[in-house]
Amino acid sequence: METPSLYLREHNPEVQRHIFENFDETRLQQFLGTQTPEQLERERQIFLQGLTGFGLSFTLFRLIEKSTGEMAGWCGYHKWYTHHYRAELGYWLLNDKYKRRGYMKEALPRVLEYGFDVMKLQRIEAFVSAYNEPSLKLLQSNGFEYEGLLKKHYHVNGVNEDSLLYALTQ
Repeated sequence: METPSLYLREHNPEVQRHIFENFDETRLQQFLGTQTPEQLERERQIFLQGLTGFGLSFTLFRLIEKSTGEMAGWCGYHKWYTHHYRAELGYWLLNDKYKRRGYMKEALPRVLEYGFDVMKLQRIEAFVSAYNEPSLKLLQSNGFEYEGLLKKHYHVNGVNEDSLLYALTQ
């Protein structure tokens, strides 16, 4: 898929298996967009522990800048509950130089369309911190509705933080 500024390249369990079995360290870091050996090792451990299980998978998209060919970030479904036709949305940019360029604003509608049309999702959930104003605005501008508060939902920097639950249904 593509947008005016980005190519969206699908990343799924088959791609993940292929890259970890066939790419050297340098190519792995480039492909995954990891900045340090520690980040790459974290990704390797996640891969080795298994990213899928009965009724659980993922489909993410690497966001590649058309102008530079650089990977700017990720957007997609990091938890896809295949038997329930729902998924948890996630998105992030690799570093600050990609922020405020409108990349997520471009990518998210395409990823949502893919989720409903190709993955046949009936529900897409997003969990966001109350202080993440850009993310809240992005979700709301794409039709997500607030559904509730999950207390101490995510462990971040040594602290369990609350999450706001937003959802979009087919």
